[in-house]
Amino acid sequence: MSKALQSRKNRSILNVNTAQDATSQVSLFCLPFAGGSAQYYKSWGQEDLGPLSAYAIELPGRGFRLRDPLVADLHDLIHALTDTLSNTLTPPFALFGHSLGALLAFEVTRALEKSGGPLPVHLFLSACRAPHVPRRIRPWHDLPEDDLIAKVVKLNGTSPESLEDPDIRAMMIPVFRTDFRLGEEYNYVPLAPIKIPISVFGGTSDPLVQPEELKAWSEHTSDFRGCHLFPGGHFYLNTHASDVISTIRAGLASDLAPDSPPKVSNAL
Repeated sequence: MSKALQSRKNRSILNVNTAQDATSQVSLFCLPFAGGSAQYYKSWGQEDLGPLSAYAIELPGRGFRLRDPLVADLHDLIHALTDTLSNTLTPPFALFGHSLGALLAFEVTRALEKSGGPLPVHLFLSACRAPHVPRRIRPWHDLPEDDLIAKVVKLNGTSPESLEDPDIRAMMIPVFRTDFRLGEEYNYVPLAPIKIPISVFGGTSDPLVQPEELKAWSEHTSDFRGCHLFPGGHFYLNTHASDVISTIRAGLASDLAPDSPPKVSNAL
């Protein structure tokens, strides 16, 4: 772990580890979903992380960055995230992102690759269709407020009770609209596949992302490690975090093994 991550001055990264393990071999940085906060990953510190040290990145306008303005331009957000990672870590590290967070992890990796910055040893992408796959679902960011809240609640990623509180609802509506717009207006720019392993995860009954859309990530890397499906919907991760972490640990064990050749996953 870098000295910068140990500093209290870092306002974008939450250390979710319950205890610092001196034997940690790799840092895992987790990016949240649309409307999500770094706090979502806090429970991962209770899991058996093995050689991992886990950190969650907080996006502006929520959580402990509530006073920071929301970022409505994807390029600006990618630049800010890339700058944060470039200046706060030392390899080896990996990235995990769920839904919008997966798209951010991918684009941050491409930006780091372009700039010659430090690169992750592995990308773990969850509940997000491959970037070249056309969107099948009508945009949500401009829905009437009640309709937007109904869509969010149905995904089971946000507590319905919390959104019944007028103050919380008023605070979260701009976050939802901004984040959904980032993903919905994203324009994929074709580039050569990255030379970094990608593993993808998803729920078997996710209404937003189909298995074939997950498997299409294979077109964006020279080392695709497979598609891992778990029972559940878009937020299958709520009940299968332990399984996902176990899969991440196995993937990183392969990546960090001396002179380890690329592995072909038996996943779907």
